[in-house]
Amino acid sequence: MAKPNAETIRADMERIRQSLSPHAKDLVHETRRLANWRTYLHDYPWACVGAAVAVGYLAVPNRPQIVTPNPDDLAKLAKRNQLVVKQSPKGTTTQNFARTSATFLGNMLLRAAVAFIGQQVGRVGVKAADPHGQ
Repeated sequence: MAKPNAETIRADMERIRQSLSPHAKDLVHETRRLANWRTYLHDYPWACVGAAVAVGYLAVPNRPQIVTPNPDDLAKLAKRNQLVVKQSPKGTTTQNFARTSATFLGNMLLRAAVAFIGQQVGRVGVKAADPHGQ
């Protein structure tokens, strides 16, 4: 078997580089596509909705459970010196649908008003900065 010379090796390497180039570009493009979260949202919308619901469910803490013991149990625990009194959390008021909706709409209107005021201030600033008054 004859030893390949340097020119043959260079030619082989160039041929290999040229054949790899389209594959490498495809690999880079596919990697960027898979790294983009919008790809998954587009390809699997219902799975993304389900994942968002699951994360939201797990992120909300459980309501504290308030136990009201009867006087007999309290007396027994006090006699055995096992009565431990801890400050109970303040009870949360439950909001009805109308109150929740009103709060949501109020926040939405407030944000819209702030955005509108910001746009008006921006327009005034642009007119003041324009030396030609156009």
